[in-house]
Amino acid sequence: MNLLHLVLAREMETNVPVSLWNQIAYKGIINRSQPLSCNIDDTFPVYAPQGGIATSGMDSCQERFFVVGCCNGSILCHDLQKDGVVVGSSTRGKGHTHSVSSIHWLPRDAGLFVTGSMDKSLKIWNTATFSSVYTFNLRSHINNIALSPIPGGTTRKLIGVCRHNCNELTLCDMGSGSSIQTLIGHEKEVMCCDWSPVSEFVLASGSADRTIMFWDIRRSGKSAMLGKLDQENREKRLTSKSSYAHDGIVTFVRFVHGGNYIVSSGSDGRITSWKACSEKQYYRNTRVHYCSTIADPVRVSAHGVCAVTCEVPDKDVEIFHTLGASGAVFGSFDLLGGSLLEKHSGHFMKITSLTYRSLSQELLSTSFDGLIVRWTRKSNHVEEEIKQDDWDSDFEF
Repeated sequence: MNLLHLVLAREMETNVPVSLWNQIAYKGIINRSQPLSCNIDDTFPVYAPQGGIATSGMDSCQERFFVVGCCNGSILCHDLQKDGVVVGSSTRGKGHTHSVSSIHWLPRDAGLFVTGSMDKSLKIWNTATFSSVYTFNLRSHINNIALSPIPGGTTRKLIGVCRHNCNELTLCDMGSGSSIQTLIGHEKEVMCCDWSPVSEFVLASGSADRTIMFWDIRRSGKSAMLGKLDQENREKRLTSKSSYAHDGIVTFVRFVHGGNYIVSSGSDGRITSWKACSEKQYYRNTRVHYCSTIADPVRVSAHGVCAVTCEVPDKDVEIFHTLGASGAVFGSFDLLGGSLLEKHSGHFMKITSLTYRSLSQELLSTSFDGLIVRWTRKSNHVEEEIKQDDWDSDFEF
């Protein structure tokens, strides 16, 4: 079976009903007021050798399988329903030969995931055999990859790839097994990218040139760039060369709250939120100051490790981001208000990924120390009012 047939076969399988995810989101609203806590003795039974864990990714279908990529190129898959036991692994040489830089699962699918690495390769993995079924050989190290979150969209087979020392954003097609488009506009290295959850042909990218750009992949050449984000919200063309999103390298960008907001961070130590407005302006800086108090500013880590809670329209969204120069601590912020809600410490070295699990209202953090720490919220008695029958009403046997 070739790669295209494998992708099509995965799309024919039954996905989790959308209404179930809405109920999971409602449960998240009830429980989100509870603080996060962890038991350092209850970490996953794993210790990654030779540099620890570099990145991670969790399937969005069942939120059950948690894959971590190690600094030595090995990959481990943990089953969260079985206390994090390893159910699949790929040692160095059988998969990647250098550090894994990014992991993404196909939307609403627990059968395929994609990894990017410092060995200049992009691999497609089949979880049934836990083996690589296809490899894209690129010319430089991979900084970040992104897949469209829209399961049935036209762009579901496209992978956005950001590469080291490259000012181009590359699109790789899992259907044809080749690179099909290059988006040119940044002046320096592209660090991160993310697909829009509402417009399947639109994606955003952040760069070392301090800019965040929007792209429409249906266009070609310079016309593919729709515009830039301007931290000053100046009334001028968004394609102006003086429009900057941060005062340093942009290391993180993500659409949140159903595409109504964008969250970004950079080496300037700031988190910035952008709100969707008119079609002409795209997104505007909300000018929310993310700190504990005005007199006690919080400087976030420059490497841009961030996670967002379960997103529900017209409800608060919580942002988790690493703090300080060491990056071994992370804090939670209110998206709309900007206040620092909590600080959490449990790692001994720099945190490399933060993943929020909506189903159980917990956060998973990985680090160069090789540990995976599970952060859970205390139970709330209000949850008991959600009857089991309501959760099963959308399933037919």
